[in-house]
Amino acid sequence: MLNILLIIALTIIGHDATKNYLAGTERKEESSAEQNSSQEERSGDCGWNIRNRPEKTSSFGLKSYDSRLNNNERGLNSYDRGWGKKHTCIYLAVSLSAGVCLLFLRGGNPLFGSEAVRQHKLIILLLLILPMAAVDIRLKIIPNRFLLITTGIRVCCYLPEFLLKNNSTMSYRLVKYFNIAGGNTKPQYSIIKAVFADLAAALILGTVFYLITIISRYHFGLGDVKLFALMGFYLGIREAVPVIFCSFMVSGLTAVFLLLGREKKIRDSIAFAPCVFIGLFGYSLLTATSAGPG
Repeated sequence: MLNILLIIALTIIGHDATKNYLAGTERKEESSAEQNSSQEERSGDCGWNIRNRPEKTSSFGLKSYDSRLNNNERGLNSYDRGWGKKHTCIYLAVSLSAGVCLLFLRGGNPLFGSEAVRQHKLIILLLLILPMAAVDIRLKIIPNRFLLITTGIRVCCYLPEFLLKNNSTMSYRLVKYFNIAGGNTKPQYSIIKAVFADLAAALILGTVFYLITIISRYHFGLGDVKLFALMGFYLGIREAVPVIFCSFMVSGLTAVFLLLGREKKIRDSIAFAPCVFIGLFGYSLLTATSAGPG
């Protein structure tokens, strides 16, 4: 039950964050278009009729202010240009389906132990990558604020993670964890060791892919590099590497289908965060029958 509530909470938070970010970007685009229009009028360009101005396309994938005026004159609904009910339904369906599917295919609802910790990390990371994927599809960027929030959530998960790994009662776990009345100090050192191992994984993956990005003349975006480092921080080297491999396989297949369908050209780029989401989900399903690394 707690896992179901976790999935619902992450879905709502991710949806609201995505919708608000895209809406804020749209307002900036409208404001910028209005300022450009007013500057053109002040510079003596006001002799043009708005209907005769060429349409401009913003990076948000929407037409600029002048074009929006034309759309309003044609009677188009404003919801067709932004985040509407259709996008909300798609996001909720994908997030809830992926979370619930991952929860039950990985053995239902384990309460304690390494598999419970691993399951929680995979679910949290998967549902927090989905907002990045949604924004990346629309804007071709991965917002830093999403990466920072996901990192903060990982830091907050260390305490419950090590409490879940102990199968004893809660009072015994707390006594042992905080070393009360001569309790064992091993869990404290285990936490420190795990934190340093995760930070090392993030540093290694971030450095490797940053160098690859420079060598390939920024074929990857810096947002993708940060996402790779974040995956190392969550999963460690042992699991992050195969997940990244699966993501590249998904990216390659997607590129092939887009090229065959003539949707993209050979020099065009595609959003990588959706491929990471699908790769992580696929890897989680492929390893569902195993207990995974502890």
